[in-house]
Amino acid sequence: MEVLWSMLTYIQTNLASDRQIFGLRFLLGILETPAATGSIYVLSSWYRADEMFKRAGVWYISSNLGSMIGGYLQAAAYQNLNGILGRSGWRWLFIIDGSISMPIAIAGYFLFPGLPTSPRIWWLKEEEQKLAQKRMKDEGVKAPKKIGQRMLKRVFGHWHFYIAVLTYVCFQCTSYVGGQMNIWLKYEADTHGTYTIPQVNIYPTGVQGVAIITGILSTSLCMIYPLWAIMSVVAACLLFSNVCLLIWDIPLGLHFTCYYLLGMTSCVTPILVPWVNIVMKDDNEARSFTTGAMMTIGWAFFSFYPITVFPVLEGPMWRRGFIVNTVLTVTFWGLFMVGQYLWRRDEKLDRFSIVSDEEETTMPRLPGFSDNPFQTRSDLILAAVSLLKPLEVYKSEGKARIRIATASGAGFSETAAQLEGFARPLWVVAHLLNIASDEQETGFRGLGVDLQSWILGLKAGTDPRSDEYFGDLSDFDQRMVEMESIALAILVAPSCFAFQDDTKARVNLINWLSQINSKEMPVNNWRWFRVFVNLALTARLGVPQEHVRKYIDNDLSVLDSFYLGDGWSSDGPWDNERKQADYYSGSFAIQYAQLLFVKYAADFDFERADRYKKQARDFATHYWRYFDTSGAAIPFGRSLTYRFACAAFWSAFGLAEIEPPISLGDVGVVKGLLLRHLRWWALQRHIFNTDGTLNIGYTYPNMFMSEDYNSPQSVYWCLKSLIAIGIQRKAPFWTSEERANPITADHVSRIQLILQAKQIACNTPEHHFLLSSGQSTRKDHRSREAKYCKFAYSSAFAFSVPSGTSLEQLAPDSVLSLSHDDGETWKVRWDPYGTKCESLCYQDECVPTFVSSWKPWTKLNFVVETRLIPPLRAWPGWSLRVHTLQWTLPANDSSHLERLFSIDSGFAIAAEADGGKPIFEQRCNSDFSTNPGGQGWWNDGFGCMIASTAGASGVVDLTYRFAPPRTHSSIQLSSHSKIIRPNANTNLSAQRTLIPSAQHRIRLQSSILSGCGGPILCHIVTGIFAVDRYKVDLEAAWNFWQHQPTGTFDPSNGTLRLGSFD
Repeated sequence: MEVLWSMLTYIQTNLASDRQIFGLRFLLGILETPAATGSIYVLSSWYRADEMFKRAGVWYISSNLGSMIGGYLQAAAYQNLNGILGRSGWRWLFIIDGSISMPIAIAGYFLFPGLPTSPRIWWLKEEEQKLAQKRMKDEGVKAPKKIGQRMLKRVFGHWHFYIAVLTYVCFQCTSYVGGQMNIWLKYEADTHGTYTIPQVNIYPTGVQGVAIITGILSTSLCMIYPLWAIMSVVAACLLFSNVCLLIWDIPLGLHFTCYYLLGMTSCVTPILVPWVNIVMKDDNEARSFTTGAMMTIGWAFFSFYPITVFPVLEGPMWRRGFIVNTVLTVTFWGLFMVGQYLWRRDEKLDRFSIVSDEEETTMPRLPGFSDNPFQTRSDLILAAVSLLKPLEVYKSEGKARIRIATASGAGFSETAAQLEGFARPLWVVAHLLNIASDEQETGFRGLGVDLQSWILGLKAGTDPRSDEYFGDLSDFDQRMVEMESIALAILVAPSCFAFQDDTKARVNLINWLSQINSKEMPVNNWRWFRVFVNLALTARLGVPQEHVRKYIDNDLSVLDSFYLGDGWSSDGPWDNERKQADYYSGSFAIQYAQLLFVKYAADFDFERADRYKKQARDFATHYWRYFDTSGAAIPFGRSLTYRFACAAFWSAFGLAEIEPPISLGDVGVVKGLLLRHLRWWALQRHIFNTDGTLNIGYTYPNMFMSEDYNSPQSVYWCLKSLIAIGIQRKAPFWTSEERANPITADHVSRIQLILQAKQIACNTPEHHFLLSSGQSTRKDHRSREAKYCKFAYSSAFAFSVPSGTSLEQLAPDSVLSLSHDDGETWKVRWDPYGTKCESLCYQDECVPTFVSSWKPWTKLNFVVETRLIPPLRAWPGWSLRVHTLQWTLPANDSSHLERLFSIDSGFAIAAEADGGKPIFEQRCNSDFSTNPGGQGWWNDGFGCMIASTAGASGVVDLTYRFAPPRTHSSIQLSSHSKIIRPNANTNLSAQRTLIPSAQHRIRLQSSILSGCGGPILCHIVTGIFAVDRYKVDLEAAWNFWQHQPTGTFDPSNGTLRLGSFD
């Protein structure tokens, strides 16, 4: 706009009529309009409230300085250039003006920084931009969001808009100063011959001089004195000047003084506009709309006000004008004072009338976490404190218990549940106490959490005579779990939690912790809890090592027996009871604990610590594949309500200062994996209760997916991921540049076998998921089949858990469901065995595959063998499943197995189109050629697909394409595709979903049933299609869907060949 303004300024030198002047000045006015509001908006996006006024004053007086210099240029042009090259002096002035503004406008393309959130300009360092972003976050300035109907409702539904606009309109109409003085001086020159033309042009520039001085002075004083006081002084001076000019018959010197004092109008805008930006700082769009309205409406009134109230023919004694100016001056001062009162009232009531989260209609987001950029150590500290703040009101009187307001219960005592609330925050509280004691960590102070209460609470909780005593331990007691974080707090911050100066409290603490050595514990990750308790007892609490050494050595031997290889450990012995290598193997427990052992107890066993370091590097080599480039982790296994604890391994990896493996490069990759994961969770809108506490669920409140051991306080296990705050700010972890996910490197394979976990990680450009074939548990965990035994788990589509026994309640995504009673009951894979890894090649690509067997009914002679095939580059978005159903038919089994109903299903996908419209309320199309590239659901009987806000998910039955009908001569097989609409809230990441499926009715022919028995085989081949919309747009997804896999399957030997063969 500035370039166009300069061009039009040049054009003014050739104007020849008043109509041309009017038209061009109109265009110039349009181009000038955004300059003031835009500049103030940009300034308020870089500077804090206490810095804003002076900067606004400096900016604003530049206009006065320009007018002042313009007067001198005008006089000089009239005297020195008038008549040169046949041009009048005033024409030369426009040439001079354009020559000044054009180079500045062009330079703006290369120098103007935009907003702190804008792409970084060349002269600004990355750390400087991050500092600017953090400053604004700390100040409470919200990030920009979309402008829409809700924003307008917020603006017009609150007092801020009306006070701001009316105040500015009243002020703006009183600011016609220089023009009035010019007319007065010209009147004096014409009447009395007192002043020359150059003097008439120069003397009014004194108004601009006063404006410059008072503009700087008043805005500087705003940093010292209250705004109302400064504005009152300014308004009093303006009121005095207008009243004196209304009287008119006053001494000449006072006349000059009054006009010059009117230059103090320059003080108002740089006070008023920043003030509006401050009181509306929590809503970026509302404040920009309001300040724009102030300028637009103010200048609209100013466009006719001077000629109406100060007509030239009535000058210079404008009695009517000075009366109106007097009234408007009192009015704008009064409106400003009303605004000050309303602002202060809202602040005292801790009520913010303008709410930035315009789309938030259900669960709130948490300031300090949800708006956190997660780039620096300070960001993590802020996140930790923000998560702790809502717990303050739920602390017990003695500070030893925390009970969140939600009333759901867990399978252990309420005392143990409230101990969870006290103990789990200690993962970060111990580090925060260390940080708070560091005099160099000045930025930590004043964040509003009583950290000392945890010290008092630990004393009360371990005192048997206290009403808030944690209680004595029994076998397999939940209190053992919470002892781990208490022990780590003692190891991390012994000056706070070892009670060196309180012998009684120290003895109580030792006695309470020591109970764990006489109780029975599960043979799983719990053994680490006792290890750390005993390490704390001997390393920090003065218990002789020989008293606890045997317990530590025994538990470490048990834990080491869980090791599988390649850095992986199972959560307990890998046997028929359980085959679990989930997040407890890494972030939740075992690898995490091993890294803390390296950090805090390496001197206890150097050899074991070195071994744990190597295992951590080996584990990291594959574990990064569970994280998408967006930061999302693949949900798998139990305890997923711990949410961002999935990244705790990376936090502990940095804390223990482990050298990253070659496959990861440097520590910047580790840093990036942690921070991107936290940023992903910051975007999730529904993970907090209305009081700011975390709820039970995954991306929204969900009790179906919870565990029997999840109390409302359990969720704070997630704080394990924030122990990176314990890494010194000058350590390589924080000084290194954040690196991208390793999958972005060209040489990294997109498909990776993770043998020990019996999984195949698929980090493809279309979809991030894993194929799983071999994990299971007989432990009585809720929804254990869904959490461990599905064929696939996705970071984009998560997975579903059952809410009942009917098909819709089972929400059978990524499983083969079987029924032998016409759908009355269903069975899915839950205890696979005989897992083996194979490979499959097509063209120049080979991928690993997994084959496993499973028995839907333990007492029936029926086995399913499932082969899982990851996507190949030839068919983007497609993975394959080959199921071999095998009957062995003694006479007593035939009635149960002569007919089967099977459902092979794909990924559950959000059932919502853009704009929030439910897809299931639309018509399901049977023709895939309708609306290609759009959203909806389609089913032609052979395959079905859903395209929604989350991407695309589909299934196609490939059985008859891969295995011709002749191979099923002894079996009647009928197939059709169907989209299942499961119960709401069964999926972890989407409340309402749809599941594509290929359904089969299988019936053994009577000739087979009447035979003497023997193995009978039936083969089902299913294509599973899934594309993440954040990776691939729907138009490309449609193209991928139409390009379906081809191949042949030989049932005689189970050989699968991909591609078309003549």
